[in-house]
Amino acid sequence: MTHGQTIDSLANSLGKAWQDAVPPWPPDVFAMSGTVLARTGAYVKVLRNWPPSGQNDWSTWIRRVGRRWRTAFNEGAAVPVEVAQWWGILRSRKHLTLAQAADEQELTAALLQLVAAADEASAGAGIAEGPADSFDLEALMRVAPPRSTLCRDIDRDLVRVLPKMRTPQMGISMSSLTGNLALVPTRDVDPYWFSAPMFEDDLDCLNLIVLPWPFEVTPAEFRTLAQSEHQLFNLPASYGVFAYERAPNLQRLRQVVVSAITEATRLVGTVHGLILPELALDETELPLIRKVCDEHNLMLITGVAGRSAGRARNYCVVRAGVEYEQDKHHRWCLDAAQIYTYGLGARLNPSRRWWEAHTPSSPRRLHFFAPRPWFTFSVLLCEDLARQDPVAQLVRTVGPNMVIALLMDGPQLPARWPGRYATVLAEDPGSSVLTVSSLGMVQLSRPPSLPPSRVVGLWRDASQGHVPLELPPGAGGIVLSISKFFKTEFLADGRDDRAAAGHPRLSGSHALYFKG
Repeated sequence: MTHGQTIDSLANSLGKAWQDAVPPWPPDVFAMSGTVLARTGAYVKVLRNWPPSGQNDWSTWIRRVGRRWRTAFNEGAAVPVEVAQWWGILRSRKHLTLAQAADEQELTAALLQLVAAADEASAGAGIAEGPADSFDLEALMRVAPPRSTLCRDIDRDLVRVLPKMRTPQMGISMSSLTGNLALVPTRDVDPYWFSAPMFEDDLDCLNLIVLPWPFEVTPAEFRTLAQSEHQLFNLPASYGVFAYERAPNLQRLRQVVVSAITEATRLVGTVHGLILPELALDETELPLIRKVCDEHNLMLITGVAGRSAGRARNYCVVRAGVEYEQDKHHRWCLDAAQIYTYGLGARLNPSRRWWEAHTPSSPRRLHFFAPRPWFTFSVLLCEDLARQDPVAQLVRTVGPNMVIALLMDGPQLPARWPGRYATVLAEDPGSSVLTVSSLGMVQLSRPPSLPPSRVVGLWRDASQGHVPLELPPGAGGIVLSISKFFKTEFLADGRDDRAAAGHPRLSGSHALYFKG
């Protein structure tokens, strides 16, 4: 009598794609095969005794199998015979437990080749670019919200398949085996994928304005909340709750934003986007900035302070072909050291810890935006960059080309925590990372061992290292030039991506001087 979950019970739980005939849709086969590989841990066997014997140039051959599979789908024909054979091997071992399956060499080889062939068949899946075949159109329809999975017949509540941008070049995991598809086991955060093309097709460089608004933050803008306001009845006496509340100034904000856009356009020509840090805007200011960005055809990424059901809310708005809101996943907790650093003792008692008045939404969501194939990005809010759960593994699995972190934080110096966590993502999955804080918070920060600073942002990628973004005295913003660059990435099974992975690089940084 065997004990433990079998391949059959695992696959049956995933959905109706588990059947004798191999599913024609590659992402479904990938989800099934990849889940078995991940649960058995057998994928590490790709590091030895690989490729299978009898294949002198396995990488080229499996690429051809993938292309034939895609053509077969477009023409409504049968899947390639090799795919059917590997699926047959998997079906013939369905009685095995996962522990037993891990030691089956023929089964492991079949699973690895199903994953590789499905990955090759799915090149460009979920990315709207150029002429589209039937596969492209189906993939775009499947991955669009609210489904947000490339799969047809796999239970999205258990596992999803998303487009993938970057493959980690260090370590070994399931992510090491694919360049086009990401296997995402469902956890406590929902991934949402938006493929909404923006800008011209031949765009080689994006010019993005970093506006470190507000330019001033004062201790008076931090307020303690009574229990009747925050309603956190299980809070220990040693903790309190605070809110950051800044009075909106629509007239000045409009003047600053329009002036920054005008000056950036004079310096670099076309401007493509505007980035503001965490809590930069009050909800009453958001419609104004939306309108200004629409007038100038700009992508908008900004932090917003608002209220929902009478409670304070900390979220970001991304407007890139589509618009979506994403709540911050972790609250800020101010301790004595931070209270001293920011000089908040007049408002917050340093003998207590102070939680930010923000309740993370449920279910949690992380959004991926693909305005250009080489520029697919995700946005994190402050602590979401530092906390490994729940979003870090999802970011590493999908591997967006760029991660933009909106912070309410001190100077963006390489040695501080944003620089350390940016380095983690720059190494795995290899994303370029931009962190942005407001000038007001940067100047409010006075660590005892550091001089005053005006470093409001930090760029980090796998090639250039850390690039601090310092705002010179008298300047009100920075325009960054982010250039398109492609680099060959290698997969653990010996394939490469034929230099298809976009590596956004910082190719210019100019201070913006304007009145306001």
